[in-house]
Amino acid sequence: MPNQEFSLDREMNIQNNVDATGKKWVIHTERGRHLFYTLPEGARSDAVIPDRLKGMFTKRMYLLDEIQRHVHDSWEHADAIKLKNERKAQAAKEAKRGKANEETREG
Repeated sequence: MPNQEFSLDREMNIQNNVDATGKKWVIHTERGRHLFYTLPEGARSDAVIPDRLKGMFTKRMYLLDEIQRHVHDSWEHADAIKLKNERKAQAAKEAKRGKANEETREG
């Protein structure tokens, strides 16, 4: 069941433009120029922005597309790391179990 809960949380976050690090990406408009840019919610103007989201966009939909790609990719990356760590833990557990079995045979 935990995987279903994580998946549900992930999908809700993706819909709300929240990446895997917990940053909610919000679109802002530069006054007088009709250009769009993004910052994480509550961030200062000098916040670190991923390369794909840096700069100004002429249309809101272009920026929204990039935000959605960034959010999706961040969750995919987080899932890959989680899976890798689970495999490492499983391999370590199996190695420990194998070593314990060898010691009981020798003893």
